[in-house]
Amino acid sequence: MKIIVDFSIVFYKFFHVLDTYEELEKEVTSKLTAIQMDLGVFDMTLAIDCGKSWRVDIFPEYKGTRPNDERKQLARKWYSRILIPLEREYDILGLEGLEADDICYLFACKHDCVVVSGDGDLEQLTAIAKTKLWKPFKRVFYVGDPYFSILNKIIFGDSSDNIPRVAPRGVGPVALKKLYFEHDKQLDPMIESMGLDAEKVKRNVALIYFSRTVLDEHFENLDNLC
Repeated sequence: MKIIVDFSIVFYKFFHVLDTYEELEKEVTSKLTAIQMDLGVFDMTLAIDCGKSWRVDIFPEYKGTRPNDERKQLARKWYSRILIPLEREYDILGLEGLEADDICYLFACKHDCVVVSGDGDLEQLTAIAKTKLWKPFKRVFYVGDPYFSILNKIIFGDSSDNIPRVAPRGVGPVALKKLYFEHDKQLDPMIESMGLDAEKVKRNVALIYFSRTVLDEHFENLDNLC
């Protein structure tokens, strides 16, 4: 079984708490080695972010709350720098406009694999046959309901990516789960039941739910990537 790591999750986990590149390189390298030890593998592929995300084209405010300051510029610089030595140890996959989690999705569609990420967006990938999700900082496999996980993100948004909530006030995760089972896990009747704005739900689905159809509208020859 192949292993693909959401490298951005690993990188930024340490970038936000460390002050020097040398510390960052040490911790990231050590964590990648720890993942290999935890999963009992040596060959891993790293999925990386490349350039401006295609999601900005459909929602300009995507990740808009993240400041474009010196720290952000430093992150880009260190991100590129650390990949140079890592290229000698790992296969690295990236494509201009795709985020690391998009790469993980495309990889899982093509290979039986373990995806390594702490990003809740990737919990949905466990709905793909023979795909597992390893949470590297909790050091456990995800065992939840991938369909409810993605529904939760669609309805309540994702503040870390500046994706707005569409649920009305008074509707929380408990109420959503009740509707989820009442409507046999179908999104359309839940939208109607909650009186949601269908266009805003559609926007969140496009931003959060991994879809080959949507990606093919923005990119060509994705079959050759993985």
